[in-house]
Order: sequence, then structure tokens, then C-alpha cells
Amino acid sequence: PAGGLQHLPALDGEARFVQGDRALFAGLLPDRRVIVLTPAEQAAAAARFGPFFPLEITLFVRDRSGHRAFAVWSITWRGGKLRFEERGGVWREVSVGEWIS
Repeated sequence: PAGGLQHLPALDGEARFVQGDRALFAGLLPDRRVIVLTPAEQAAAAARFGPFFPLEITLFVRDRSGHRAFAVWSITWRGGKLRFEERGGVWREVSVGEWIS
């Protein structure tokens, strides 16, 4: 799908960097390592290693059933909205819209 999660910056093709609230990711079981940074940690990494643009989750909500979710994401120059649905223990990602500047 054309959503944002597969576009996360990678480290050795394994880890994905995200800027956001770690609590939002506590219940997720990703298929790869996800490193969640606070805004201060992202700024420190950029100061030490140069320009660094992790995915930023600006909104993430789940419905009361726990089987659907919605997220708004950006990577500075690009962003979008994603809808997630869980069926049979598998989460599916559907792009609702994207923007690029």
C-alpha cells in the first residue's frame, strides 16, 4: 500500500525511526525494530549526526473495539493519513491521502 509506515527511515534495512509518544507504540508488535524518539532525542541525533528526519506521528487514535485505528504522519516534506483495520490478528494499512511539498 502507498501509506507512510513502509517509508520510515531505515538503519541497515532493519530498524525504523519514529518521533512520537512511546506510549502509542507500547501495544504494537511490529515486524522489525522500531526506535521511538522524543522531539528532544531527535534534535540531539540531528545535532550529532547531521540532518535526520524520522517519521512523526502527529495523531493516532483507536476505536473502542480496538480493531480500527487512524493516524496522521509526516516526514517533514511529505505526509499523509492512514486507516488501519485488524482482522484475524492481522493489521492492514490503507492510505486515506498523502501530501508532498
